[in-house]
Amino acid sequence: MHQKGQKVATESTVVVFETVDQLPGGRAVLILEAPGDNTWKIVKGHMTQQALTEMSDLVRWLIAKGRWVQNWERPPAAEADSATFTVEVRIVDELPDGKTVDMREAPGDFVWLILEGNMTEQAREEMEAQMRFLTNHGHWKQVFPGPDEPSS
Repeated sequence: MHQKGQKVATESTVVVFETVDQLPGGRAVLILEAPGDNTWKIVKGHMTQQALTEMSDLVRWLIAKGRWVQNWERPPAAEADSATFTVEVRIVDELPDGKTVDMREAPGDFVWLILEGNMTEQAREEMEAQMRFLTNHGHWKQVFPGPDEPSS
């Protein structure tokens, strides 16, 4: 289980998922980016510890497999603004095998599936909006399939 502020180095990016007591402006989620650093801050009570742990494990797996990479050599703003990448965070009624978090991915598309009762609607909306911004403005690039995965 991840403790508050635990850092996990994955390839060249350090991923941190942490719960905090509060965020500015009454926010529930804040994703912070810097070269080599990806920090997810989630206000206590907006996501269960199990869901937070499962999501952080999946993010680390995606980065370790090379399916997602930070992109600090972004295209010009006009190019980035024209990029359309679909990101969704969905609350679902059921997931397989006792999971609280799962994902679906295809080229140009990424969906988090969160089992009902494990994330607030405020956190869902904020996470989805921030992930859309990061992908559609070129902060993160999807490499699909990952470099060590078959293409079929």
